[in-house]
Amino acid sequence: MNSTSILVAVADPVVHPEAIAVAAATGLKTIDTTDPRSIIRWAKKAHCILVDPTIAAHVIQVAPTVPIYLVCADIAHIDWKFVARTPIRDAYVLPAQAQELLTYLGHIRSAESRSKFHPIWAVTGAAGGVGTSSVAAALALALHDHDPALLVDADPFSAGLDLVLGLEDTAGIRWPDINLDDGSTPAPTLYQALPHTESGLGVISTQRGVGRSQQKENQLNNVLDIVRSNYSIVIDTPWSAPYFDAVLERSDHCVVVMTPQVRVLAAACELLKELRNFPVRAHPVINHRGWSALTRKEMERLIQPAFSAEVPMDPGMNKRQETSGFAGTFQKLPRGIRRAAMRIAQGDDQ
Repeated sequence: MNSTSILVAVADPVVHPEAIAVAAATGLKTIDTTDPRSIIRWAKKAHCILVDPTIAAHVIQVAPTVPIYLVCADIAHIDWKFVARTPIRDAYVLPAQAQELLTYLGHIRSAESRSKFHPIWAVTGAAGGVGTSSVAAALALALHDHDPALLVDADPFSAGLDLVLGLEDTAGIRWPDINLDDGSTPAPTLYQALPHTESGLGVISTQRGVGRSQQKENQLNNVLDIVRSNYSIVIDTPWSAPYFDAVLERSDHCVVVMTPQVRVLAAACELLKELRNFPVRAHPVINHRGWSALTRKEMERLIQPAFSAEVPMDPGMNKRQETSGFAGTFQKLPRGIRRAAMRIAQGDDQ
C-alpha cells in the first residue's frame, strides 16, 4: 500500500502556509500538526515530512527512516552542519524554492509507487452483536481473492474466528501455539502453519478451552511485524480490547460495523470521532440483521465519513454461518455480503 499522506510539522507562521501549499499540490493527504503526540502517531506512515528547525529534532527521533525535508524562510536559518549529520534529505527555502521542492516530492512519489508493506485493516463493531466477525471474514476473503491475506482474531472474548469460517476441525496452530519473541520465524513459515480456508486464506484464531486473552499486545505486534511485508492483514478486534489503541496505531484502515439502531448509531458516532486521533482511514458499514429503527438516510445525517458499504439482511446467511460457517472462497459468499466486502476493499484505492 502506498503512503498516502505528507506530514507538515512546521511551527514558523511565515513558512507554514507555504509548506501546506506545497503538500496540497502533491495530491496526497496533508496532515498538519505540531503536537508531539500527533507527530508520533502520523510520522512513520507518512510519504514524507516537512519540518522547520524547531521541530526537526523530535521528528528525526520519531521517524528517522521516513524522508524528511527542512523548510525555512531564509537560507541563513538553515544549519547545514545539522542537516549533514541527521537523516534530513535536504533543505529548502520557501516560497523561493517551492516549485523545486514540489518537483522533487513528485519524483520520490513515483519512485515509491508501491510500499514494502501491505495494508492492515482493523474491523471493529460500534456495539456487540453487530456482525463484526462476519464482515471481517468477508473482507479478508475479498482481499485474498487478489493478493494473499491473513485474518487475525484479536478479540479477548472471542469463541474463535475459525468457527465463523467452519475451520474449527481444521489442523493448524492457534494463538496459544504462537511464540515469536525471537523474531526469527519467516512469514511464509508462520502462514503455512495456520488453518486455511478453501481459497487458502490463513487464519489466526483463538482456541476454545484455554481461557480468554490468549493474545497479548506484544504477541500481536510480533505477528504484524513478521507478516506485513508479505500479506494484507485483517484484524477482528473490539474497541474494548486493552490493545485496541495499539491496533489502530499500526493500522491503515478501520472498518466500523453498525446496525441501524439508535444506541448503536450513537456509539458509532463517538467511535468515529475517536478515530480522527489515529492515522487510519475510517470505513463505516451498515449491517442489517433484523428490524431497523433507522433508515440509511437518517444515519447518513450523523455519520462522517460516508458509509463505505451496506450489508443486506440475509437469514439464509445467518443460518449457514451457524451450521457450517462461511464459504471457504470469496465467490461462494452470499451475494449481499460479497458485494459489501468488495466495496470496502476497493476503498483502499479511492
